[in-house]
Amino acid sequence: MNQIALEALQTRAVRICRAAPLLDRAADQLIASVRQAMGVPEHAEAEVEQEFAGLRATLQAQFLPEFGKIYTALLLQQLGAAASVVLRALESEPVQAYLAAAEPIEAAVNNALHELSGAVSAALSDPGQG
Repeated sequence: MNQIALEALQTRAVRICRAAPLLDRAADQLIASVRQAMGVPEHAEAEVEQEFAGLRATLQAQFLPEFGKIYTALLLQQLGAAASVVLRALESEPVQAYLAAAEPIEAAVNNALHELSGAVSAALSDPGQG
């Protein structure tokens, strides 16, 4: 595969699979770690926040191409010859609608499970209930 085709595949794979949030979360965690190491509060002065925003943008710009390479290599390794078929299927409107909804659904389920675990813990700690 030539370099242009490979770069197009990388961009396409990250876009279609909606994988960029993986990199976003990693960058957010890195920024949070730097913030914590420097003792900077969550809401600092505007100029400090601008510095962190600049760092975040730099991380995104520098690491997105490498992330695309890694993600695509793993996709090809796991799917092999089926990768192009899978990517074509992922481009369909219903699958893209599902992928757009998947993250908010996961967050809502996690919140519901957290609330449920609190209720279960409360019920287990009060043997008089039930």
